[in-house]
Amino acid sequence: MYNTTQDLDIRPKVIAATSDNTSNNGALIPILHKHLLKNYDDEVDKEFLNVRTVMKFQGAKSHIYCLAHALNLIAQDILQELKSGTMKQAHDNEDDVEQAGLVAKL
Repeated sequence: MYNTTQDLDIRPKVIAATSDNTSNNGALIPILHKHLLKNYDDEVDKEFLNVRTVMKFQGAKSHIYCLAHALNLIAQDILQELKSGTMKQAHDNEDDVEQAGLVAKL
């Protein structure tokens, strides 16, 4: 990712990184921030002024988890709790109320 920002010449312009919630993305953000700090400052120094360009990327503060991915995980959990299955499974088990989820028993 760092090389891509370098190739596109956007390193100081990066504001945030959006990702799903896999663990390697959690590790990626601090590493990217560390590499960017080699060439840029991440906060304004009012006393001594900044020698290097100030970047907008703030590491973990700038990490945005993908809302669509989070909603998908929530929907999957809800469907699993309701014991939802495929349309074929529903037709195969339509007479077996004990196999149905709580909503079907109501």
